[in-house]
Amino acid sequence: ALIASKVPSTSSGENISLTKWNIFTQIAVRFVSKGARIGTLVANSCVMIDQILGSFIPYVFGKIIDTVSSNDTASTDRWLYGYVACGVLKGLFHFGQHWGFLWVVEKVTLELRESLLDTIL
Repeated sequence: ALIASKVPSTSSGENISLTKWNIFTQIAVRFVSKGARIGTLVANSCVMIDQILGSFIPYVFGKIIDTVSSNDTASTDRWLYGYVACGVLKGLFHFGQHWGFLWVVEKVTLELRESLLDTIL
């Protein structure tokens, strides 16, 4: 059930059942549920891998420039494929990051909606 405190409103004099702090605490409680923790773990893992790949791409790009200047086409092709692979993997992990955070937000929204409906009914 939602934590409710009766606070008089300054504009109409009516009692308000939810304060900003109570809404914040309810959202924070929802974020520690099991599904939200798993979604956050997935999203944060994807963020870390995405950042590692992002920092590796300049190194690969430098190797491409070095092999082009040495006229070694086999190495140039290998580094170009590595560059494309890093970009594709970065895109996949970025999607995983987006999906993980979206999963957490949807789970919290659903739990809050159910809790609000339970208090209304």
